[in-house]
Amino acid sequence: MPLHKIPVTVPYTLVGDPTASLFTVQVDTVATSPTGAIATAQVLVEALARMRHPGQGAKVASERVRVGAVGNQVTGFYAYILSNAFHIAHIDFPTRLEQEAAQQLSDAFAGIDQRNLYGVLADCVYLSYISSMGLAALASNAQRVRLRLMRPSAGVLKVLEMVGLQRMVPCFPDLPKACDDLVAAWLRNAANPRK
Repeated sequence: MPLHKIPVTVPYTLVGDPTASLFTVQVDTVATSPTGAIATAQVLVEALARMRHPGQGAKVASERVRVGAVGNQVTGFYAYILSNAFHIAHIDFPTRLEQEAAQQLSDAFAGIDQRNLYGVLADCVYLSYISSMGLAALASNAQRVRLRLMRPSAGVLKVLEMVGLQRMVPCFPDLPKACDDLVAAWLRNAANPRK
């Protein structure tokens, strides 16, 4: 089934918050349906809440989730940007990361403000080819943006392994596992900041 851009508004509260504060996050999801968009948005918002409010549980207010209109189809590589904002944006690229697309990827990643960034989760499900320039774009930004890759094909995974990039860029079979790894790494770094 094709993937589409679907905006979702997800409110959440902190568990045990006596003031019952309600936080709302706008998520620009990529999903096959509104139901899939809600599930994706909830996973992303829960991860964001765990990093934004360490040590506190967060609960999505499911009854208040709102889904926008189904938008354009996404046919290539795309990435979610999790930052200390109330908006989880995504950026998308062609299915082949060759010269022009690799430059766009490099420019997009270089333009991300690292000061408020938790990490970038990139879905490779439709990534069919990655050139040496595409590999260089990933490698040059991977550590700075705390990049995690999801669902790479066997061919893409083999290329990442051959050039040693898999050691720098963790790969995961799905969004929840990528989120869990990003959150765990973020919390470890927050507990033990480098001096």
